[in-house]
Amino acid sequence: MTKAGRVRRGRPLRFRDTKALITEVASDHFYRRGIRAIGMEEIATTAGLAKPAVDCFFHSKEDLVEECVAADAERLLSAADHLLSDIQNRSRLVRAVGRLFALEMFEGGKAADYSF
Repeated sequence: MTKAGRVRRGRPLRFRDTKALITEVASDHFYRRGIRAIGMEEIATTAGLAKPAVDCFFHSKEDLVEECVAADAERLLSAADHLLSDIQNRSRLVRAVGRLFALEMFEGGKAADYSF
């Protein structure tokens, strides 16, 4: 899927590319509409794949959600490492993460709408 949300078309993908594509498409759908609102068939269609291809990588929706969370956590940790390399950004990062958790805990998961 492209950033514009269109179905992906083009050259055949390698094994790792396919798994990354499925994860990217699923993350986008989960964040936009919610985990319960999205089915594996819709993820497959948007990625330009057949559902059995998605099932080959992820045996359940729960497995796919776990992979999406792990990928997002890795990106967050990478960004945090970069920010923490500059001492001036540490306090800014700590405040931003604190606000993010406060939004998740006390405002019903509105962190996705929060701008740092």
